[in-house]
Amino acid sequence: MNHPYYIDRFQKAAARLAPTEMQIDVGEVLQCVCLKVFKPEWTHDPARIFFSVWLSDYAIQKGRLLYNIHAFKLRKLKGYTIASRDFAARFREGFDSNGWPNVSVQYGPLTLMEGWTRLDQDTLQKDIADLAEKFLKTAHLIDDTLRLYADPRPQKPPVQRR
Repeated sequence: MNHPYYIDRFQKAAARLAPTEMQIDVGEVLQCVCLKVFKPEWTHDPARIFFSVWLSDYAIQKGRLLYNIHAFKLRKLKGYTIASRDFAARFREGFDSNGWPNVSVQYGPLTLMEGWTRLDQDTLQKDIADLAEKFLKTAHLIDDTLRLYADPRPQKPPVQRR
């Protein structure tokens, strides 16, 4: 895979997106080029929820542009008491798969949904941006589901040391 070429295409796709409260990152992960979309409050190391669109050598060989929503280590997400399987099931209840090409929710709790669309080099930037925009319209489901698990106990402020 020509990583610099695809990084450029993914960055140009990110630039097409309307301004949003979401964070949008383009980079390389595990020999893949990807665009990630997430809210900072969905990430507390090591817990994180994010949408991604990516390409790997294998995806290119198969002629596919891949996408998914991942939810890692939700039990450790600060401010929430979450059972991952329950969270995934509740998210999926509200998820409308219409308009998401080749999507499935038949995964474990780490992958809330995953799908692919045909890889077309001529429309790659538009296709990446379209998937990200579609996620931006769906992202409220993550917030809605997280609200069900908000920890009712007040968070203790960090101890100030002198």
